[in-house]
Amino acid sequence: MLFENILWPGVLAPGLFAAVALAGVRLCDRRGRESTAGGGSLAIGAGFVAASAVMTGWPRWPPGDSTQRLFYVTAAAALVGLAWGWFKGRGTPWLVRGVVLGSLLVLMLKTPLEHKWSPGEAAARLAALMVVGLAVGWALEASLANAERRGRLVRAAVRLTLLTGMAVSLSFSGSARLGQLMGAVACAVFVVEVGGRLLGRRVWLPGDAMVLSTVACGLLLGGFFYATLDAWNACLLALSLLLLGLGVRGGWAQWLPLLPCAIAVTRVALAFVNAPDPYDY
Repeated sequence: MLFENILWPGVLAPGLFAAVALAGVRLCDRRGRESTAGGGSLAIGAGFVAASAVMTGWPRWPPGDSTQRLFYVTAAAALVGLAWGWFKGRGTPWLVRGVVLGSLLVLMLKTPLEHKWSPGEAAARLAALMVVGLAVGWALEASLANAERRGRLVRAAVRLTLLTGMAVSLSFSGSARLGQLMGAVACAVFVVEVGGRLLGRRVWLPGDAMVLSTVACGLLLGGFFYATLDAWNACLLALSLLLLGLGVRGGWAQWLPLLPCAIAVTRVALAFVNAPDPYDY
């Protein structure tokens, strides 16, 4: 039960597929540490796709719910990040990130866009979410761009701890599947952090931030709009991602992103513990 429902879909499968993707990019590219191939992008995408497929099976086409839509958007973002890094030698431009993020928002919020919000309300909400999503992408890129500098182990530990805290928050917020998927992302990031160094190449490239921000924002949107993640906790977790951009300065600022995340985890845990028992009549 523990292996089939938790360890295999949430830890082992995403870790295994992320490692295979990272090693595959390394075998196909002989440029070593100066490579522009997006191994991190493909590893994160492969880990998330594997976890989602193991949990619920391969999603149908066209996708029927928000998680299935996130599956295809993440897979597409991973391929775009890989191709752009491979052929262009640099991170994906803002126009490409905007298209990916806009697609994510429209597909993830298809239900409220069609049945709940007025055109004006929809435009205002999408614009606000677009700004936040692009800011999260900038923060993650700033964090990953400094992965090779002094203090990189601390920054890596902060990133992994933050993703794990987000997984816990989503798990306590009415959706164990979203929590497991975020945990799968954390496993894929761990594989990139460790495997990249073992393979003797750069750990992160700028384009990898687009894939990581896409899947992180998508899971937060799913938790808020389709589970029970409340507005305060969603904002706290988004703030944690934004503060990753400040961690590049070193010192105490490196640990600052964990503070809002810790508050969010505490709030959802207390709410879960104090929730009334539905079977207590």
